[in-house]
Amino acid sequence: MKVLSLFANIGVAEAYLSEIGVDVVLANELLERRADLYSRIYPKAKMICGDITSPDIYSQVLDTARKLGIDIVMATPPCQGISRAGKRYKDDVRNLLILPVISIVRDLSPQYVFIENVPQFVETYISVGDKDVLINDYIDSELSGKYDISVNVMLSILSRDINCRSLLWTKAHHAKQSVRCLRMLIRVACR
Repeated sequence: MKVLSLFANIGVAEAYLSEIGVDVVLANELLERRADLYSRIYPKAKMICGDITSPDIYSQVLDTARKLGIDIVMATPPCQGISRAGKRYKDDVRNLLILPVISIVRDLSPQYVFIENVPQFVETYISVGDKDVLINDYIDSELSGKYDISVNVMLSILSRDINCRSLLWTKAHHAKQSVRCLRMLIRVACR
């Protein structure tokens, strides 16, 4: 199965996927230094560096995903505006990054969608059009006709560095310095 990774960072979320026959063939990351490191770690994946909210970058990601025959969209949007560890400002623009994720899913129609974030993700309101909606309700309203959606909260062991993108790496390398952290995974499967 071929995966598009959105908000890929340096590729921690996809670290062991190839061992189970899942190949991340396309990734998008905003920051150039992260995208460069990602490309060194995963030289077989095509990295598109840039802001997914930019129409040019969005089109480039979507066109490439279509050409590559993407089966799975995996998204790990930033959690700083949502997490209890952050300021949780109502108008934090990072909270709106779910919008291009759902647009990519609608435009691409992959078999599966995985969205990973902190549990507060489903308690967070975003402004869509002229109304405020819970992110979870927005996902449901946009995708429930075509996808079966399930939300799971998992307890994970992480290092003290509870970085939203550090889940696999910290489990593998910092097990002695662990704390408990709730993580959430939304699985969306094509009907």
